[in-house]
Amino acid sequence: MRSFGSGGSMKISTKIWGLLALCGICCLAPKTVFGQTQKLGIVRYTSPKGWAKTAKPNMVAWSKFERASGKFCILTLYGATTSTGNARKDFVREWNNLVVKNMKAAPNPKTDEQKEGGWTAIAGGAPVESGAGKAAGFLTVISGFGRTISVL
Repeated sequence: MRSFGSGGSMKISTKIWGLLALCGICCLAPKTVFGQTQKLGIVRYTSPKGWAKTAKPNMVAWSKFERASGKFCILTLYGATTSTGNARKDFVREWNNLVVKNMKAAPNPKTDEQKEGGWTAIAGGAPVESGAGKAAGFLTVISGFGRTISVL
């Protein structure tokens, strides 16, 4: 989620999908760049340097706040859960549970889908309610082999 200044407009564009891809690449970067590799169930990850980390059962979140500008970003990794067997249904379920209910987002965001090696990744984003001003929520749900992993 990213907060935007009070006078700025919010546009969800192809640049956002690039950002989501960058998040995925960060998970694959050498551990000398970010730190030691850790695990959340079947998921291996490295924490971004300079971000505050919060760990709970089956979830890890990182946050970064710029107090002067009021901008913030929260990245949350959810451990694997059981898939419905349909990647689109998994995305809808996760979107409704994580974004619609918690952030008051629209129920049907525009999405992008990628498939590779038996896994399907579906990503979508939409404006959300935030006490800090305009914000957007972006969710990527990766499904395959009977499992689903979400990154918000």
